[in-house]
Amino acid sequence: MKTKTKVEIIVCSLVWAYIALIIGNGVLMDIKASKGVDVANLPFIGEHSMKIVVESVEIEMPKIRRITMYNAGDPNQTDNTPCISANGENVCTAVALGYGRCASNKDPFGTRLFVSGLGECIVTDRMNSRYDEGEVDWALPADQYKKAVAFGKQYLLVSKR
Repeated sequence: MKTKTKVEIIVCSLVWAYIALIIGNGVLMDIKASKGVDVANLPFIGEHSMKIVVESVEIEMPKIRRITMYNAGDPNQTDNTPCISANGENVCTAVALGYGRCASNKDPFGTRLFVSGLGECIVTDRMNSRYDEGEVDWALPADQYKKAVAFGKQYLLVSKR
């Protein structure tokens, strides 16, 4: 579900500016505070505060999805080309270099997913059709089999980048 969001700067003094997200339901979320904002010629909302709408963006709200791990390069866990992902990338090389790669039947190739607790991965592979469309399978090197088994199945927050 995509939600239309406005990014607003609310200046509470001449020194601090608060950047906030106002999500479609009107909830205000502070993102960060920064110093040294130039507030010359800004429209006043109240006696000591100003407000400027910077831009409107569409974001997809994070979702809880089932996450598993597989070992790229292990022929027991893949098809007959264990290092080549469905989009043609050598996933063994990518994970050896420290790049996050994952498989998903739901998301298009090239989609950047942020998985809480794991980091960012790029969808480069597909899973067997028997797996749930919302599942994400995180790629590990072939020599990290024990890590993949210990991870098991976890339900984590996933957002698109």
